[in-house]
Amino acid sequence: MPKLSLLKEDGSTLVMTWAGKPFVAGRSQTADVYVSDSGVSRRHCEFRFEQSDWILTDLGSANGTFVNGQPVNSIRLHQGDRIQIGNATFQVVGKTPKGVATIVREVEQDLKGGKGHSTLKRDALRDAERRPNAE
Repeated sequence: MPKLSLLKEDGSTLVMTWAGKPFVAGRSQTADVYVSDSGVSRRHCEFRFEQSDWILTDLGSANGTFVNGQPVNSIRLHQGDRIQIGNATFQVVGKTPKGVATIVREVEQDLKGGKGHSTLKRDALRDAERRPNAE
């Protein structure tokens, strides 16, 4: 089962295991990830697992969702990304790695979709630079 680990500001780690439905973060007591902050909407954003990646999507929150300081509507998460909703900050510290078969399938789909080798190489280098301890 795919897992996503988020480091919370208090130093504890929140681990989410994909069970087929998105995890909602927000101020509502019924949110999967409860954030006690008036700057956070009741249903602020959601985490979902899609095509081998964790995706973070803002749910039309009043104050926005930020990843690495940039406002986002929807974004694929990477190791080391910093997520901010209201005054709460989380950092992606772990996620289930992709298997070789998944990576090969994605590259084949990208090639069939018209991406060239140079574009795929550039995308791979950009992803590697976003990871902590990238060389």
